Amino acid sequence: KKNKWLPIEVRTDWAIFICTVATLVVISLYTWINGQMWSELKISADASVEAARAATDAIRISQENFQKEQRPFVFINAEKPEQFGDRDGTGNVQIVWTYHIRNFGKTPALSVTEHLWMKLGDGPYKPSYSPIPVKRYPSNLGQNDDHFSTVVSAPMTPAEANRLLSIDQAVRMKIELEYRDLFGIHFSTRECFGHLALGSTAICEGGYLN
Repeated sequence: KKNKWLPIEVRTDWAIFICTVATLVVISLYTWINGQMWSELKISADASVEAARAATDAIRISQENFQKEQRPFVFINAEKPEQFGDRDGTGNVQIVWTYHIRNFGKTPALSVTEHLWMKLGDGPYKPSYSPIPVKRYPSNLGQNDDHFSTVVSAPMTPAEANRLLSIDQAVRMKIELEYRDLFGIHFSTRECFGHLALGSTAICEGGYLN
């Protein structure tokens, strides 16, 4: 009678082959599953990093916007220049120009420092006149506070003062303010004014609010 079974050696080889294939399949499946899990974990981790970065940016932008909304805004307005005479006992006069600064912001302007110049005719801008050096100490300007001061020319004859005040833009005043807010951020305001012969005041070039 003919044997229906394969020889034991052949059956053993087939068993080894099948086990090897099954093992490779299991390993491949395991590797694929791990790869999928790693990809999902990486995507989740990347999403978490992006969410944290977005939250940080949102907080920073919100803080910056809050600081911008709360910052002080210091504006400058000018009255019209006037003559004050015979301060030095020689019969000379000086052109004195009063200006106002006001804080329209929501928080105080701190350490406000003023730089003042006047220009007469075709001459250059010169610092506000004082016979002796004057140290201008920084001051604070609260919300809606109004502060006024003056820019003063060097002494001149009444005739020269009248001549300059009768010519458009022959007398100019330039003011620059430096200040900071509660967060330590620094700002500056500059304005230039020109006197017109009819008595009004015009804004000249060079002003800015930073």
